[in-house]
Amino acid sequence: MINIFKLTNFLAKGDKGMFDVTVDSQRAFFETLKKPIDNFDRTKKQYLCQMFFVPLWKRILFEIVSLIVLPFYWLIALIRSLFVSKRLLYKVDCISEYKSMEEVLPSEFRSKYQYSFQEWYSGKMFTFNDWIFCLKCLFRTFSPYLTLKVSVKISLYSYMIHRYKPNAIQVCAEYSFTSSVLTEYCNSFGIKHINVMHGEKLYYIRDTFFHFDECYIWHEHYKQLFMELGAEESQFVIAVPPSLTIDCEKNYSKESFADYKYYLGEETEEEIHSIVNSMQKLVNNGETIKYRPHPRYTNMSVLKKYVSLEDIEDTKKVPIVESIASSNFVIGSFTTVLLQAYFSKKNVVLDDVTFKKRYVDLKSRHYFLADKECSLLSNFLK
Repeated sequence: MINIFKLTNFLAKGDKGMFDVTVDSQRAFFETLKKPIDNFDRTKKQYLCQMFFVPLWKRILFEIVSLIVLPFYWLIALIRSLFVSKRLLYKVDCISEYKSMEEVLPSEFRSKYQYSFQEWYSGKMFTFNDWIFCLKCLFRTFSPYLTLKVSVKISLYSYMIHRYKPNAIQVCAEYSFTSSVLTEYCNSFGIKHINVMHGEKLYYIRDTFFHFDECYIWHEHYKQLFMELGAEESQFVIAVPPSLTIDCEKNYSKESFADYKYYLGEETEEEIHSIVNSMQKLVNNGETIKYRPHPRYTNMSVLKKYVSLEDIEDTKKVPIVESIASSNFVIGSFTTVLLQAYFSKKNVVLDDVTFKKRYVDLKSRHYFLADKECSLLSNFLK
């Protein structure tokens, strides 16, 4: 099976990222696109928004290569499918993506669907009707590259649909321009196509125009953001997943407690030095401080250069839920930990001292916590 994630990462090399393009530039391009008329049009417009970040030479190359590859993919997929059984293997209520991320599924979704992971992308099939559907996609979008990606996804969905007859398919894929046309495909079989939010969202036209039958989001803020980005209005269900809510009383630990905890990411040495200087002002006022490094990204040798070992929280010994529960104030810049703290009723402090420019930029991009007017570190240091 094609590893879609590795392929996507490879194809993204050289593209501009979200923070490389201003909100004004993104909005100006977005506003040149008319309101979509159906799911095929939604996919095409989301694709155009994503290509806004891709160099022109690369876009042309993608289309030329895909134009050559697409008919061969269709032919091989159709021939191979002649040897794949279309008989029902067993019935599944809901096929769910990401077994390793089950904690992102909110209780509202869990109580509504009997979901299963093992059937996800378990095989490939491409029927004559699938080919007709993809041909229609090509005629509607005039993009061989878009149609090739849709065709690959269709072959994976087709196998799940024919072999397990699900009532619903759940994904975490609002960022994929194939999402709306896959909703159209699922609906042609009477199947719901469901999306579950799994990470922080900002104003980013990569996430425009998508349409699912149900889209579970964390807060009304994200509904307004996605609607501003042209997503279909009726799909949204507000539901906070277990991964974002912590029972602070249950997970509190006296040994892990500190008045303030700073949650680090992939900071430079200069940024770590600045953070420690800011925290020292709180220490001088008699407050206790702990720094929690990111398990993968924080440069520990640099951190230990400025912070004593006893003030660094051991991520292997102290679970994140215990860490957040055992503090009065949670400090950081742009990390999901801050969201966990917010939804767990903890005091969140945004670092607008070391990351002043980033804070202003995040606010312009509709960052949830900036819009919630959380406390700012600069006010604590006055």
